[in-house]
Amino acid sequence: MQTVFLSKQACYKLEHLNRNFVWGGVDITRKCHSIAWDKFCMPKKEGGLGFRDLYQFNKAFIMKLGWGIIHDLSKYKCSDLVIPSLHVPNKAFDLWRSIGKVWDSVENNCSWLLGDGRYVKFWWDR
Repeated sequence: MQTVFLSKQACYKLEHLNRNFVWGGVDITRKCHSIAWDKFCMPKKEGGLGFRDLYQFNKAFIMKLGWGIIHDLSKYKCSDLVIPSLHVPNKAFDLWRSIGKVWDSVENNCSWLLGDGRYVKFWWDR
């Protein structure tokens, strides 16, 4: 879940298993649920039970990996890599394909802080 981007359908199936476990039922029997699943997924501070939306949680994990690549390129020995043009080939391993699927979200939620300007390369940075 932290390194592979799961489809909405896969996340829905996992949440379905969670619901059945929490509500103590199987698909054959119908039980009365005293609380809606949306309420389960709300934060505890807002009166929910703190369960997470698996699709959003999975997407956040992958976006965090993408942010790590942008934030510290030297760690990955790819300081000359042009990140804004991230192209993921079909034969790339799952982690790169996962990052490629959420890359637009990573880019849209990043911003630059110039600070004192010592580390800004305005010819290359976007």
